[in-house]
Amino acid sequence: MKIRVAVIEDNQINIDLIRYQLNVEGFEVFIEKTGKTGLKMIKNQEPDLILLDIGLPDMDGFELCRNLRSDEMTKNYPIIMLTARAEDSDRIEALKLGADDYITKPYNAEELILRIRNLLKRTDKYKKNGSILKLNDMSIDFNKREVQINKQIICLTFSEYQILIMLAENLGNIVHKKEINKKIFNISEDVDSRTVDTHIHSLRKKINSSGCLINTIRSVGFMLEAG
Repeated sequence: MKIRVAVIEDNQINIDLIRYQLNVEGFEVFIEKTGKTGLKMIKNQEPDLILLDIGLPDMDGFELCRNLRSDEMTKNYPIIMLTARAEDSDRIEALKLGADDYITKPYNAEELILRIRNLLKRTDKYKKNGSILKLNDMSIDFNKREVQINKQIICLTFSEYQILIMLAENLGNIVHKKEINKKIFNISEDVDSRTVDTHIHSLRKKINSSGCLINTIRSVGFMLEAG
């Protein structure tokens, strides 16, 4: 079965380039040029992954990302921001809103394909695991990729979910920041190191009422404790 990728991009030159690069890899590509039509297309086509530009004509990519994460139908789709905006503030904002990865233009085509495949591999891994993990008032359903606290569903981005799984699987032990960077974001320790910190900050707030604590081990990594 072909990998289905939704692309929300308004620049025709970029559209043609991305379509060609993805088609060469055997991906099925769906393209829209505005946030409104893109959201409708995503709900209709149910893609495996979304490539999202920030500079859209009707709403920016940040707003669309926020809409995707707040909608029950679309909240779990992996999202990669693909944009010319290279400022750290934009990258951090995208990650806070739920993007799983952030790639700046011009980009390396091979790197884009690898990031897509790696993100989807991790998605498939957790879809196939049918067990439920319980930690204090929090339960993690691997099959549904769903986290509940006191039977209330907590909306996590895919990257937040992956980090939580890494921490939970190493409960009471330090998970090195370098390991998270490599496994979750496929980046070296010294590149964009604040990416992990941003996700941890958001994750910590979301699971605050579960009785589980994420402790920062300065200059080393993080540890999940269940009281």
